[in-house]
Amino acid sequence: MLTIIGSLIGFGTSALPRVFDMFDEWQDRKHEKEMHALNIDAAKVQAELKLTEIEAHADIQETKSIYKHDQSLKDTGWVGTLRASVRPLISYLLLLLYMSCKAVQLWAFTVIDGGLLVQAAEIIYTEYDQAMLSCVISFWFGARHFQKSKSG
Repeated sequence: MLTIIGSLIGFGTSALPRVFDMFDEWQDRKHEKEMHALNIDAAKVQAELKLTEIEAHADIQETKSIYKHDQSLKDTGWVGTLRASVRPLISYLLLLLYMSCKAVQLWAFTVIDGGLLVQAAEIIYTEYDQAMLSCVISFWFGARHFQKSKSG
């Protein structure tokens, strides 16, 4: 009986290194899979960064070409003058429209309804008008400040 137990222990211990080798191989494969997954994730991140870099470079090139085109139109005479006056002209027209609407409201409240001028001013000039006025002023004068601070 002792002989059989000894033989079994001897046979089991002789197979033990092979079991350890199989366990090591399993751990190595698991580690390789994890490393492969990490490499794939890193490649995805690198591809996204490269794409972002390419898009930024394209935006810069587009802006440069727009500025170059604008510079070429600058010296073309009346076309350049007309082009430069579009935004201010639209602003003036919108301001004229706004002021004429307010004048009509003031006229209607004071002349037609017989209200007082002070009451009309309180009713006609609302918080919305204050917000719009501050928005327009901020646009025209704030943009200049940011352009000057950016170029300086």
